[in-house]
Formats: sequence, C-alpha cells, structure tokens
Amino acid sequence: QVKLSKSLCDCAERDFVQRRVQSRGNGNDNTIGEDDFHRWLTLTRIQARSRHGRFLKQTDEMKKKQQQQGMTIVAEVEDWNMALMLDDAMKASLRQK
Repeated sequence: QVKLSKSLCDCAERDFVQRRVQSRGNGNDNTIGEDDFHRWLTLTRIQARSRHGRFLKQTDEMKKKQQQQGMTIVAEVEDWNMALMLDDAMKASLRQK
C-alpha cells in the first residue's frame, strides 16, 4: 500500500492547477484533465515503490514480517516530481514520432 503525504497532496493540487491553466492558455487542444492527474498519481505510487525497494535491504524474515503486518510506503514530493518528469518525457517522445 502507498499513502500520499500531506505535502505531496498540496504540491499535486498546485501543480495540477498550474499545468491546467498553462494548457488552456496555450490554445492547445490537449488540456490537462482528470485522466492526466490520475496518471501522475499512478506514476508517483510506482516511483515511491521503486525508491523504497532500492534502499530497503532486508532479510527474508524481515520481509515476511512486514508482509504479514501490511507494510505501508509513503510517497513524498520527490516521487511526485519524478513522476511529472517521466510523464513530460513520455509525452515529448510521442510528439517526436
């Protein structure tokens, strides 16, 4: 399970509004919407799991104990920022094709 920190939620709200205003102001048909926001949150959760897994070195016994207890990972602003960067890179690569 991945929870979102309060600071991440605040940042996500601010970034969503900012990007939505920018997309509308550019006369762009691709306005930022709910689907974009959900994709960013999904990428954020994936990033948090990835970050957590990279730095967590455990014995098999510790892993089993955490699985039984239902370990929770907290996604932070850095995960959100990485998710936005990845999404921007994916969109840029699609435009180049």
